[in-house]
Parts: sequence; structure tokens; C-alpha cells
Amino acid sequence: MSPEFRERSPQVLREKSEFLDTLHHMDVRSALASARVAFERYQDSNGLIAASPEARILETAICSLAVPRTHAVQWLLDAKSQMHDPLAFASDEFLRACAYGGERTLDLDPKMPSVEQYSNRALLLCAVARACGQKISDRTLVFADREKVVRRLKTDHEKPWTRVELASAALLFSAVRDEATAFALDVLVTTQGRDGSYFANPITTALAVLALVAHEREDVAAASRAYLADKQCPDGTWRFCMTEVWDTALAVRVLARDNPDAIAALLDAQNEDGGFPFARGAPSDTDTTGMAWIALARAGVLDRLKHSEAHYLRRKQIQDPNGPDDGLWLTWTSKSDRPAQDAVAHAMTAMRIAGEPPSSKANAAAWLERHREAGWRAAWYAGAPYVYHEIALALGFDHAVSIAAAADLLQTQNSDGGFALTPGGPSTPASTGMAIALLLRYHSPEDQVLHRALEALLSMQSPDGHFSGPSAMFGPRPFLSDYPVQTHAFATFGLSELVRRIDRSASHERRSARQRRQPRDFSK
Repeated sequence: MSPEFRERSPQVLREKSEFLDTLHHMDVRSALASARVAFERYQDSNGLIAASPEARILETAICSLAVPRTHAVQWLLDAKSQMHDPLAFASDEFLRACAYGGERTLDLDPKMPSVEQYSNRALLLCAVARACGQKISDRTLVFADREKVVRRLKTDHEKPWTRVELASAALLFSAVRDEATAFALDVLVTTQGRDGSYFANPITTALAVLALVAHEREDVAAASRAYLADKQCPDGTWRFCMTEVWDTALAVRVLARDNPDAIAALLDAQNEDGGFPFARGAPSDTDTTGMAWIALARAGVLDRLKHSEAHYLRRKQIQDPNGPDDGLWLTWTSKSDRPAQDAVAHAMTAMRIAGEPPSSKANAAAWLERHREAGWRAAWYAGAPYVYHEIALALGFDHAVSIAAAADLLQTQNSDGGFALTPGGPSTPASTGMAIALLLRYHSPEDQVLHRALEALLSMQSPDGHFSGPSAMFGPRPFLSDYPVQTHAFATFGLSELVRRIDRSASHERRSARQRRQPRDFSK
């Protein structure tokens, strides 16, 4: 039984009093207020709340090949390769060598789990190797199969930016001017955006430049090169895609009705198909659509939606009674995608809010329950607290597997009271905030586990109200990206949930006190 329902003994009441005194001393409300204000520093004139991710080797190295810049190479010399995944590490080391002109053979083990799972990254690296004249080991050549790439390119199974990368790879894998070359060039010519980019993705755009130049299409490459030159940061780096709609949804989830401009901007970002994109101009996806619905419901403005979001999620739900994915959702609309636990959870929660019957989510719920045996894992973020909270929200916090997951999470609490992205790692604001939000469902605010987590979270807040540190979003997988707004939103969400819980408890105590003071009518 949750401590929330413990008998109101003098000891428990004394604990509450002492805890509330501590909260006053720690000035939690002031910390929350300054964290809320900090969102406004990221807000643009349209009301969207977002910021560029931190710099990485991945974008900077590939873009520096397409738009040679000396200060980019200087930054790369001092940059650290990502260590969390062998494919990410190998990629960073190889791309860095390509950028500053060193010789390095691309050697990837096809049986490496992350290489098997993210073979598109291996294909991209092979394309870069061809563009730079680098050697490719015999075992890695399996990813440079031009015929297979062209077959994939001619299907409708791929995401739009993946099609551009496939077309670029097909061009870089062969200088022959054949029908496949003409087809791939046509994809690059017709898909290029008005701003010269390919879906505002620096990696995709840079690879396209390399392919176009290799086939003497400088007339098309010039616009893309100009786009990349304009996007280079003063420190010489390039940054991954903006995710302004997703970031704004996370912010509105925390702010609720406190930022009308952000609410209006999020509502305005809805696509005509009823879904929401992670960024303006991008196609709708399940994850952002679900999160936007959750955020707008919290703000109490679902009635202001232009289109029914639930209809979008119903259309995108997989209907295949004989298949393993029946009743689930893909993150994207491409057939090559796979269901992601966090995206499925967000879709389930949105469907519940929309009043859809439990039967519409039964298969998805059973799928998430089965995955609990191997441990829940988000497709888009590192760390357990985020995915545990989102799936527990979808299944219900009173579900047996949700309770078990929270108990498991509690065992990972660090000695400083916080929670880490990876077991044994340092506490981070994002993980600690999401852990607080989950544990509040099973522990009273005055319990020591939450008291210690709160102390850890507040110790990580800067004087201006910001929470900074890794949010560790996967994009493109398996590479990690750190987005400032996302880190701040996850941390502030835990703080906001704690204050809301305390306020509800205080309101309940006041109602109980009033009822106890009311004189009883013994005449009845």
C-alpha cells in the first residue's frame, strides 16, 4: 500500500510538518517559478520553445567534407567521440579522420548488434568513405551493395530523408551513368527544399552535396552548399535538426496554461492529417502526436485543435490480426520502421485521453507488458526514468508491472539521491526529474526517497533557473544528442509534479479539517 494511505498517526503528521518546513527552507516553489521562467528564454517570436542541440562529431565532420572549413577541422581535433555504443564510437573516429584528411579504413563488423540494428548508419559511412577515397574492409562491403540500395530506393517503404541518403549512396557507390544513376539524381533534384536543404537535416544535406558533386551536378549542389554554409555555427560546428514542435510539447506539458503563446504555437503546428511533426514542415509522427495530445490535455485546450488527433492515431494503428505488431504504432509512416516502446506508450495515453475504448489499446498494453520482462527501453532516449514513467502512464500507475518497474527504479537511486542515465553513472537533472514524477505515484512527498531526490535535483539547478546536462536523445540512432530544452523540461516536470502533489495533499487536509469541524446533527 502506498505511504499516501498510511494511518494519520502523530508520527506521520510530525513527519509531514518537518518535511513541509524543509520544503520552505529549500524554497521549492521559487525554484519551480524560476525554472518556468527559464523556458521563456528559449521561446521564439512564434511562441515555439526550442534550442539547437549540442555539437557532435557526426554532423560537423560530414558537413565539413561538403563545405570545407578550417575552423571546423580544428574543433574536430579536440572533440571527444561518443563512447556509449561501438558503432557510434567507430563512426566518430572514422569521420574525424576523413575530415582532416587522414587515411583510415572503414571496418565494421556486420554481426555487431548496433550495426545489425542500424545498418543505415553503416551504409552512410560507406558512402562517405567512397566520397573521400577511403578504403572499406571486405566484411564492411556488404553495406555498399549498390543494387540493393537502388532496390530500396525504388520502394515506398522508406522515410523521405532516408530516400535521399539512399539516392546519395547509390551515386557514390558507382560513377557509371546508367538508369539507376538517372533515377537517383532525379530523387535529389526533385526532393531538394527551397532553402537548398533536404528536410533541414545537415547530415542528409551534406551527403547529397557529396553525391551531386561526384556526378558533376554543381548546379544543384550549390544551393545545398550555401544552406550548410549559412548553418555553420561560430565555433565551426554544425548541429543536428531542430525539434521545435517536440520541444514545445514537452514545455507545455510542464507549463500547462502558464504560457498561452506556447500553447497557441503548438496548436498551430498540427498538420492537415491531424498529426504533429517533430519540427515545422516535417511529416507527422506518432511520438510527437501523442506527446502533443498529452500536453494540450494538461493545458485544457483539446477543444481548440484544428483536426482530431485521435483520428490520426486510429488511422496509423497497425491492423494486422495475424501479425506480431497488430494494434501497435510505428513512429514514422515508413514500412521499414519498427514499433518503439515510448512512442507506443504515448499513442496509448493519447487514445485514452480521447476516450477510446480499452479494447483499442489491449494489444499494445499486452505488448508493453511482455517487454517489461526484458526491461523497458525507450527508442528515443537513454535512461530508465523517462521510459518507465511514460509506459506506466500508458498502462496505469496502479498496474502491477508499473508498480514493479517503479520498485526496480528505486533500487538505482544514487548515493546523492539523484538518478543516472545509465546504472552507476552520475546523477543527471533529466533522469532525476522523471524519476521523481514516477515515484510520486507510489510514495508520499515526505518520504526520504523523494526528499533525497529533490535535494539532488535542486542542487543541479543553476542560479538563473536552468537545468542543464545530458538529455541523451537518440538521433539518428544510435548517436546521442543533447537538447537543452528537453533536459530542462524533464527536470522541471519532476519539480512541477512534486509541487502539484503537495498542493493536492494540502487541499485534501483542509477539506478533511473543515469536515471534522462541522457540528454533527444528532437529531437524524
